[in-house]
Order: sequence, then structure tokens, then C-alpha cells
Amino acid sequence: MATVDSLGEIDPDDLSDDLAVAGSELNGAPQSGLYLAVYIVGGVVLIGTALYGVASGQLDLAAGVLVSAILFGLTSPIARYFSRRDQSAATYSLIMAGVIAKFVGSIMRYLVLETIYRGSGDSLGYHLYGKQLASPYRHFNFGVNVGPTTGTGFIRRLIGVVYAMFGVSRLTGFFVFGWFGFLGALLLWRAFVIGYPEGNVTRYGRLVFFLPSLMYWPSAVGKEAWMVFGIGWASYGVANLTSHRRVRGMVAIMLGISVMVSTRPHVALIVVVGLMLSFLSRRPGERSPFSGWATIVVVVVVVGGSLVVVQKTQKFLGVGTITQESVDTKLVGTQDRTAEGGSQFSPVVVHSPKDLPLAFATVAYRPFPWEAHSLQGGAAAIEGLLLIGLTIRSHSSVRQALKSVRRAPYVTYALGYLLAFVVAFSSFSNFGILARQRSQLLPIYLVFLSLTVRGEHEDEESLGEDIPDPASHGTQ
Repeated sequence: MATVDSLGEIDPDDLSDDLAVAGSELNGAPQSGLYLAVYIVGGVVLIGTALYGVASGQLDLAAGVLVSAILFGLTSPIARYFSRRDQSAATYSLIMAGVIAKFVGSIMRYLVLETIYRGSGDSLGYHLYGKQLASPYRHFNFGVNVGPTTGTGFIRRLIGVVYAMFGVSRLTGFFVFGWFGFLGALLLWRAFVIGYPEGNVTRYGRLVFFLPSLMYWPSAVGKEAWMVFGIGWASYGVANLTSHRRVRGMVAIMLGISVMVSTRPHVALIVVVGLMLSFLSRRPGERSPFSGWATIVVVVVVVGGSLVVVQKTQKFLGVGTITQESVDTKLVGTQDRTAEGGSQFSPVVVHSPKDLPLAFATVAYRPFPWEAHSLQGGAAAIEGLLLIGLTIRSHSSVRQALKSVRRAPYVTYALGYLLAFVVAFSSFSNFGILARQRSQLLPIYLVFLSLTVRGEHEDEESLGEDIPDPASHGTQ
């Protein structure tokens, strides 16, 4: 376990030991069968998409696959860096399999929109704006008015920048935004490794990269991928800050909150709630990460940042004060209503603590199978049942979470985020929209399913024998 010196800074050697322990778990876990399967399936899907694009004259599909290859190449040095940090070749395999899985999710999302919904949805609107903005942006003309600079208007401008850089192709936009979502998942995994290195980092990594909802929803042009990117940065910052790496932590938190404020300030406010709750926690025998001179700096930055986030949230929601009623009314009234939406239902709105259990079940698991009336609703229902089963099977991890709340700041942060998210989103009454919003909750929820100390029992995944990693010679 990392120790703290007399100045309140973390000992780099001890931190390296923690990361090496996490890396040893990755090396010791049976995992290459899963990754090999992802490589093969992903390769077939991507190459097949490119060939179909060329054969059918839809060269924008082939161009999109080419962009995915560029992004894959950009991911490789990132994976090598973390592989060296963990002293584990398996880290490289996990990260590269994760980005391939995300690209497959982008293609699946694209196909569903094109075949089932005939190209409609939020992403089509963003595509049309991006197409309009690409040419002026290439000439550094950023004065075109496409609406407010936050929320939907920000995503319009962002896709314009993407098209200006990579060319106008709807699939290209899906891949680039999917990559943002992947980077968010990667940062969330690294946050878990730093914030709770004694946990089951293998299970968390696989879940955050390969859970169907997290592969599918934050993989298209839209707010979900950008928000997961921001949540990843903020969570990575919290993990660093509460592990006594204050400068890196505060920079990452501010970056993450800035990303979220640009699109959904109310979710940034949820992160702030989790961060404030984490202030109450510390590991046994450690000084608080917010002691001494750091207390003044952290308090000033967090309080000042919180006031800015509250102000931005009020402006975004168009309310004078942040109350449960005002937020509920505005959120329900302003959600995007697209062809991807599911059926309506009666929500369980949180008015008191006794409403939390049913509200949590709704936000995290519904629709149930008998409530699903579409293909995507059925898929969400199946995943909800799998999550319920995994939660029951992970009962020891859930117990560990309850024991860790006071001694593990990152777990406390996750608990604060989870509770605030459930309260804020309990009023949603559309399963389709709720399934999309859930991608902002699941990465944090999965923390509570991955806390079991290694050695207490092994994971359920026996996925095959190790095979040589193609980059292992360069990652040790």
C-alpha cells in the first residue's frame, strides 16, 4: 500500500508497488481467450464494413474504417504506457481489446440507426450541422451560429471540428465519438486501479470495456460518449487527489468537470457531490489527503468550482434555484425525444430515503422483460437481469463496499455519485431515454461489484489459456 511522507506527498516507489500488484493480477488471470475473440470478431466486422463500403459505392463507410485504424494506432502507445506502469503485458491486451470492442459498438449503433430507425435520431441532426460547419472550420471561421455554446449546441460544434479534421462521414463521427467514450472507460479503469488497487481490477476492466450498454450507447455522435469522457477524467482526478497526487488530481477533475459542464452541467454537479463526500474518508493509518496546506487549496478550488457548476446548472436548466422539483420538471421536459426512445412508464421519484431502493432498481435495471416492447428494450431488459445476477453473485464485493466507505475515499466518491445520480434521474419516465442515460451511471456502479479482495475468491471468467501478447516484448 502506498505511504505518505512528511510533506503529505505519496511515495512514488510505494505507488509503483500498488500498480505492480494490480498488474500481477492481470497477468495471473485467464484472459487471452476473451481478447483473442474480440480481436477476431472486431477485425472481421471492421474489414467487412470497409469492403461493403467499397463494393456498394459508399466510400464514406470505408473512410470511417480508415479513421478507426488511425484511432487504433493512437491507442497503442497509450496502452503501452499503462502496460509499463503495471508491469503487465495483459494491460496492453485489455486496452487494445477494449478499443476494438468500442468500434464494434459504433458500427452496431450505426447499423441500428440506419436499418431500424432509417437514419433518424439525434446523431442525424448533429451530422447535418457538422456537415455545415466542416468547411468554415477548416478555414478557421468559428463564427457560425448553431445555437447555445452548451448542451446540444456544443455537440454540434464538436462534430464540426471532427469533420473538419477527418472529413465528412457519419461513420467517422461515430468512431471518433466512440473513441471519446473508450478513453472515458479507460480513465475510469485507471481510477479504480489507483483508488482501490486491492480490488478486482481484472473484473472491473472487463466490465467497463465489454458490458454491452457501455459498448453500445456511448459509441455514436451524441452527448453520452462525451459525458463518459468527462466522467472518466473527473473520476481519474478524484482517485489521484485522494491518493495524495494533488496537482494531477485537481487538473484532471477540472478538465472532467469542464467537459461535463459543456454538455450536461447537472451531471457535473453529481460528481461534485461525490467528491465532497470523499473528503470524509481516509485509509487506516494514512493522513487525510486534504490535510495541512493542501486543505486550503483544495477547499478553495472545490468550493469555487462547485459554485460555478451550480451556476451553470441553473442556467442550463433555466431554474432560479436547484431543488428536486425544479430539476425533475426541467430534466423530464427537455430530454431529446427521438426514434430511439422506448416506452413510457410510471417512474419512482425520490422524495425521501424510503424511495431510494425502488428508484435505484428502476434507474439501474429496468425495463424488466415484461416491460420491453422493442428490440433495444429487450436487449436492455436482458442486460438488466444479468446485472441483477452479477450483483447477487458479487454479494461479498457489496459487503466489502459497505466496509470500505469510510476508509477508501474513491469508494465513498462512487457511493455519493451513485446516490445523487439515482435521485436526479429517478423522474425519467421513458425506458429508451433512461437506457441511454444509464451509461453515465454504470461505470460507477460497477465499482461496487469489483471490490472483493483478490484471493478471497476467483472471478467467474475462465476464458482460455494465455497466448503470447503481440506487444509483450515491448511492454515489460
